[in-house]
Amino acid sequence: MKQSPLMSLVEALTNVARHAHCNEAKLRISTDLEEVVLLVEDSGAGFDPQQFTGQRRGFGLAGMHERAASVGGKLTIQSSPGKGTLVEIKVPLQQSEPPVLEELSHEYHPLDAGR
Repeated sequence: MKQSPLMSLVEALTNVARHAHCNEAKLRISTDLEEVVLLVEDSGAGFDPQQFTGQRRGFGLAGMHERAASVGGKLTIQSSPGKGTLVEIKVPLQQSEPPVLEELSHEYHPLDAGR
């Protein structure tokens, strides 16, 4: 089941509020023809991401990875104690034809003609 990578973004911001012990975070969203990149960066308490691998408290991080992967994306976390955290989510854009807009036939009504 595909899950929204935006939920990983929400989780990253929630983690800043709960654990970073700082007053602000930077959020950047960029896109090009191939992918969307979401970044959440804080200068807070930081942590060792390896410490949470496979532990109950790491389920939030595992869920973030899973949500990104479910849409073909990749989540990376850079952090260390006392040095803040950077969460990056890259999601590829699906290559598809742009939607074609068809003009609908329309019978003109006197109101359309400004009468």
